[in-house]
Amino acid sequence: MLEGSLIQYPMLAYKPSVLAASALYLASKLCFSKEPWSNRMASITSLQEKTLRRCAKDIYEVVLLRNIDESNKLRAVFNKFSSSKYGGVSTKIQ
Repeated sequence: MLEGSLIQYPMLAYKPSVLAASALYLASKLCFSKEPWSNRMASITSLQEKTLRRCAKDIYEVVLLRNIDESNKLRAVFNKFSSSKYGGVSTKIQ
């Protein structure tokens, strides 16, 4: 997810640390984690869940909700993460 967001202009509004933490938060949410952002993670990163929500929402909209078709530039990222090496994560969100 993070890799796909790095090529999107709107994501320049976020610090790299917030992007990375938000990608972890979003991945946890997509995997239905009971606690997507634990107190320990907040303590380690000094970032609270409410800080990550907006960025995670933007990552979700910019990367995961875009129509992924043959003409889309993100097709290579989709294909990369649909392989078994990466657990086929890109196919789980369609």
